[in-house]
Amino acid sequence: MKKNISIAKCLTVGILLLILGSPAIAAETQKTLYIGLTAAFSGTAARWGLAWKGAAELVAEKYNAKGGVNVAGQKYKVEIESYDDKYTAAGAITGLKKMISERNIHYVFIQSSVGSLAVIPLVKENNVVTFTCAMSNKPYIDSEWIFGSFISLPAIAEAWWPWMAKNRPNIKTVATIAPNDEGGIASAKAAEDFSQAQGVKIVAKELYLRGTTDFFSQIAKLMAAKPDMIFMCCMPGTDIATICKQARESGFKGTLGTDLNTHPKEALKIAGAQNLEGLIEFSPGYYDPGQLSTKSLVQLKKDYIARHGGEQFETGLACYYTGPWVLLQAFEKAGTIDPVKVREFLPSTSYDSLWEKPIRFGGASYSGGRNSRIIFPVFIFEWKNGEMVPIAFM
Repeated sequence: MKKNISIAKCLTVGILLLILGSPAIAAETQKTLYIGLTAAFSGTAARWGLAWKGAAELVAEKYNAKGGVNVAGQKYKVEIESYDDKYTAAGAITGLKKMISERNIHYVFIQSSVGSLAVIPLVKENNVVTFTCAMSNKPYIDSEWIFGSFISLPAIAEAWWPWMAKNRPNIKTVATIAPNDEGGIASAKAAEDFSQAQGVKIVAKELYLRGTTDFFSQIAKLMAAKPDMIFMCCMPGTDIATICKQARESGFKGTLGTDLNTHPKEALKIAGAQNLEGLIEFSPGYYDPGQLSTKSLVQLKKDYIARHGGEQFETGLACYYTGPWVLLQAFEKAGTIDPVKVREFLPSTSYDSLWEKPIRFGGASYSGGRNSRIIFPVFIFEWKNGEMVPIAFM
């Protein structure tokens, strides 16, 4: 009898151990943290949006591979919920409403200035911490829930124009061209303000509708003012390459510059090496081994291409990766996923970075007194003989 009882006890303990150790039960101890992302996955801004989606998924995978985000001892699996907002205000609103309704999302990444402005009532009402690549200052000023995961264009302009004055002193007159929307107008205004502070004169300004492919009429007006430089503001790499090509075909022999960046293979296909020669552009990352790069940036490129392939690789990838990484670091450092507490915590500390030095939030002078934008180094590149060559690191 005792033998039977002992066998029964062993069986009971064994069954309990099997049940408690099973994947299904173990999975129940890990919660899921949903993070939203609305961006353009189609249209002219799709390369940016797809790169941000891919980078966010890469960050999530890296955390999930080691058990998830550890928040005060509780592990969370990270899942990225994405929505194609087509770079429109209406799309951003629709996407965020869907995420709030279906997943009760309190953290979201929104690509555009117009989208970030449009969702402000929603993020306020639902306590949604929102990261954006908005180039306009307005979203950051209008809502304490908005944070920037891309260095601001005023900050770029503030660094760019003193560098230009020192390294390209022959450029005395500039003509600007920008998309006719919140981000484009803000970028052109920053270029005007900071160039004039260096004694450079803006001699012509043109705006265009996103989606334009024929820029010859705008270029003709810019060239009529005889600028030393045509400066392209807040536009996707396809537009930059197209304007370079059409400007050279129109006979422009001056300097071409932009406050954003091209995609090398795409730009070469659109414009050709001869029409890109001398183009000066910004990028937050340099991903090939060299004096100006870091091991982390080089590894990011390898990891991203391994997951998504080389065609989708985008030179602005470092900033798209940084926002999600900083947010997940903040959860662990703050020991909470409460959106109000996280919102207050974000600007209070520094974070690990791809540049292998601590980064922080800053930009209070551009953001209504709030340190709401991640500040990180940027590279200046110049196109030479069909290649983007890094010439400065700031």
